[in-house]
Amino acid sequence: MQAVKDSHARFAQREASLPRRLADGHRHLTKARALLTEEPWRRAGGLAPSCPAVAAPLARRHDELVDQLDTRTGLIAGGFVELGINDMFSIQPEVLYSQKGGKGGVTEVGLAYDATLKLDYVEIPILAKFNFGTTGGVRPFVFTGPVPAFNIRARFKQELAGTELEEDIDEDVKGGDFGWVFGGGVRVRGFSVDARYTFGFVAINEDETEEDVKNQVFSILVGFGWGRR
Repeated sequence: MQAVKDSHARFAQREASLPRRLADGHRHLTKARALLTEEPWRRAGGLAPSCPAVAAPLARRHDELVDQLDTRTGLIAGGFVELGINDMFSIQPEVLYSQKGGKGGVTEVGLAYDATLKLDYVEIPILAKFNFGTTGGVRPFVFTGPVPAFNIRARFKQELAGTELEEDIDEDVKGGDFGWVFGGGVRVRGFSVDARYTFGFVAINEDETEEDVKNQVFSILVGFGWGRR
């Protein structure tokens, strides 16, 4: 309770400098302050707002926020082993670190804020890989297979009127995911590049009362391998 009051005091010092165009939004924020004062811990869309400036937008359901997010560009990196069965077919297990989530801007009650959903996973694709032999050391290939994944970090970030809030939401995101990948590429003397699409079969949000949220990822990978030609 004391922490909420302290955050109110800090925000009050900054409120006078907010642009006049936010006047309508302030009425909603005043209502949000009253709600936060009545309850020492109020969950809003799976997040715990720590300052009134973001309380009103966060009062919306979490799945409604996710629906407004666009694609987030992230990093994917790791290693693989290609186990040749014959000249045309191989099995390729991989271990990948993959950044997923979404990012976008939302406008509500006269307030514009940016939201970013940050989801980090360790993926273990098991690929069935079909190779096509050509001359000149160029070897096209296609692949498909299951992708079990494990969530190692989940955070939700908002920026509003110069105020930034980032919270852990691990308890709102399932620890495991399962999907399927398909794609293709080309290998030239050990160097390879491939494009792949991974889609999740499993809803990653813990709250079963909300609309299912599933991962969908398009990736481009560049790599190097040795041993198999």
